[in-house]
Amino acid sequence: GGSNIRSWLPEDLNASDNIKRISENSVDMVNTPLSEKLSEKYKDFLDKYAQLEHYNINISGTKYEKPYIYFDADYEYSYKRSSSLYKSMLKKISSFQVKGMIWYQGESQALDNDVNNYLGLMINLINTLKTDLNTSEYAFEYVQLAPWENSEIMDWEDICNQQREFALKFPKYGMITIGDLGGGLDIHPPVKQKVGERLALAALNNEYSVYGEYSGPIAKCAIKNINNIIIYFIHCNKLDQKSNIGDFEIIYSDGSVEKQEAVISFDCVYLSYDNKKYPEFVQYEYTSNPKIGLFNGSEFPASIFKINIEDS
Repeated sequence: GGSNIRSWLPEDLNASDNIKRISENSVDMVNTPLSEKLSEKYKDFLDKYAQLEHYNINISGTKYEKPYIYFDADYEYSYKRSSSLYKSMLKKISSFQVKGMIWYQGESQALDNDVNNYLGLMINLINTLKTDLNTSEYAFEYVQLAPWENSEIMDWEDICNQQREFALKFPKYGMITIGDLGGGLDIHPPVKQKVGERLALAALNNEYSVYGEYSGPIAKCAIKNINNIIIYFIHCNKLDQKSNIGDFEIIYSDGSVEKQEAVISFDCVYLSYDNKKYPEFVQYEYTSNPKIGLFNGSEFPASIFKINIEDS
């Protein structure tokens, strides 16, 4: 729990320039050396811990061949350090003959201010699993983050948007939307069964030919004509709204933001706009605690989004 996706990737991927951490507030510790004093302290603690807990002290790839446990980021095998969970956990099972996995992660990317290339990190994770398993096919169903009522979190929506982009880029992997299952001040959605049911539907649909809806509407593009901006979706059969559809906002080239009333027609959403200005982006409930009111006929909530507006 609370791990960064970088912890689950091999060192060579974490060290590559295209996914390195850009934020000054985040520290990539994959190559950060420990002082001799800290190393000795860590070894002593591990020796006592292993004796107390009777753990199997054989972790491949670790310097001291000791068990993986939680530590602050100063320590070499902390779950906060890049590649630590890949070396101490995932690598030990990723070559087992399995069909795939489910993935629910991303909160720490927002909390760590490390959102710049979550999409690329997800792609690298999938490629790592395929390489370790020596297969070209891998089942991967994942959860878009739940709403969270926390005004201090600024990047939550960016993670959700990259998860949406991943779903468009790789439609064979199933993203489920849980914008109707948020826990308010609790980061965890309280209704776990519905999360599991939707993941099961995604797996059945994508891997076992038991076809049926598993996701809410996912915006794929926005097209501008003379009179309207038209937003097109996937997973949008019988597009409908609850009592309050939620906020659709247009961002113009001058930086101004304007809320617009949405009209649903033929599984698309239509917005009017100020034709005296140039609209660049459209976004829907783009916040860490969205109030989703857009659903499909299976009553699954739409993904939040921010997308470029294209000319028709």
